[in-house]
Amino acid sequence: MTKEEKLDKVCNAFSALSEEKQEYIIGILQALVFAANETSAIRKMAIKQTPEVRK
Repeated sequence: MTKEEKLDKVCNAFSALSEEKQEYIIGILQALVFAANETSAIRKMAIKQTPEVRK
């Protein structure tokens, strides 16, 4: 199954859910995106603050 087919299948299933369930899922997705962005920012900050080890 292609990426487009998977996305279409998920969108169709999502549309069939009640509005309450859609809002719940959107909230979870927003939290996951926020967590991923924060993790990325923390990693970048840690890399900048860690002195390079040179041999």
